[in-house]
Amino acid sequence: MVRDGDDESLDGSDPYPIAVAPLVFQESLLGALQVTSADPARLWHENEILLLRTVADQVAVAVNHAGLFAQIQQQALTDPLTGCYNRRSFEMQLDKDLLMARRVQQPLSLVMLDLDRFKHLNDTVGHDAGDAALRRLADCFRQELRGADSAARFGGDEFAVILPHARAEGALLVAERLRGRIEEIVIPDFGNLTTSIGIASFPLHGNTRTDLFRAADGALYAAKRAGRNCVRVAPEPAQDLEVDSPGVSADHDAMSEVSGEIVM
Repeated sequence: MVRDGDDESLDGSDPYPIAVAPLVFQESLLGALQVTSADPARLWHENEILLLRTVADQVAVAVNHAGLFAQIQQQALTDPLTGCYNRRSFEMQLDKDLLMARRVQQPLSLVMLDLDRFKHLNDTVGHDAGDAALRRLADCFRQELRGADSAARFGGDEFAVILPHARAEGALLVAERLRGRIEEIVIPDFGNLTTSIGIASFPLHGNTRTDLFRAADGALYAAKRAGRNCVRVAPEPAQDLEVDSPGVSADHDAMSEVSGEIVM
């Protein structure tokens, strides 16, 4: 499209001449490249239009390559089945969020969960139903979590969630809400899904990614041992105690439990 300065269609609302070339890559229209002249009397010459079309072809190739790069990068960072982060990208995100939490002196919580009886689900109703269950679990994350939160699939039915600016008490509320939403999911010929959840918080349960994973994973398995379909918060680390202090002990197995209702 070319509109010269002597074009009768020019009016006071749009007085400038323009030249437009489509951005086409392999017969797909990606957009358009427009050049506007500040000279209201400008006449576009044939060699200028040819140059514009040449530039537009190069821009179309660059735009297509940029889109492919973004797609490949997204695939490298996410789990293809659920759209959640994969483990490696999640670990990098957790390191980043922990660094920020230390810098601004704000809490952060790590939630780990997996589906109860997932192997039984696959064995009885098939892997397609198992995949559907995982996708519906990921939908619960997208519906219930904030934009600042990050969810990842670690493999199989194991997932983890980062909750920036959340203490253990706040993470407990989020985890219970997730547990309740997941319990509403019905898989045909199997029944309702349930999940076991473990929580650890920075700085209460650790200062590093390794510390938080260990504490949250321990809380998750405590939830499994407690009968599944419940939430456990990792116990507070034992304080430094004098060896011979009488009457003082630390209960390392104590866990805050949620099953059906919140226990603060």
